[in-house]
Amino acid sequence: MSKNKVLVLGGLDEDAITELKDDCEVMMGLVGHRPEDDYEWLLENIANYDAVIDAKIIIDKRIIDRAKI
Repeated sequence: MSKNKVLVLGGLDEDAITELKDDCEVMMGLVGHRPEDDYEWLLENIANYDAVIDAKIIIDKRIIDRAKI
């Protein structure tokens, strides 16, 4: 059974990330030079993840519509 894929875009301390890695495949998020670059990347790639933890980008309807259901 494969682990759920989680994209972390900020908002978690290292201990929480370590615990999350016990149960999930974790990708640490983007550190783009411009917020709009990160937004566009997320818009194109959100469907590749089972969950997103975010303290950086506003998750709007465009992104939600492209997420897994």
